[in-house]
Amino acid sequence: MSRSDGGFTIVEVLVAVVVAVIFIGSAAQAYIYLSRSLEWQKVHAAASSAANMNLTRYRYIKTLESVGFQCANHHTGNRFRRILTAANDTAIAPPGRSFVEQKIEAYTTPGRSCDGSNFVVLESTVRYKVHESSPNIEEAKQVIYAR
Repeated sequence: MSRSDGGFTIVEVLVAVVVAVIFIGSAAQAYIYLSRSLEWQKVHAAASSAANMNLTRYRYIKTLESVGFQCANHHTGNRFRRILTAANDTAIAPPGRSFVEQKIEAYTTPGRSCDGSNFVVLESTVRYKVHESSPNIEEAKQVIYAR
């Protein structure tokens, strides 16, 4: 067989296959990374939205204790906390998603009593997992100044 018969040598074919495998592997890794990133962004946006809706729900309440907040003395004032659960219909979660925990906290000015009628900071936190099987717990937090 002479060189003029045309075709590729085995070395040329192997080099072409190696280059193709590297290119396809890189493209597959980029696709997986981008799809996971998009999934994380969707879940984080849903958690941030839930935290914001929790703030909206409790921002204009007259007294925090009347809606189930527990008061605890804090070194800078009083802190009120309420853990939100789906059982009492105060938690907001998108369909098909379950958040690990939702809580809302209110802080009063120093020297105020525990009646919860004068809070200055309202903080909503939603803890979640991007995937149900994921060991990592992420957190979305929204804070507003009230009254």
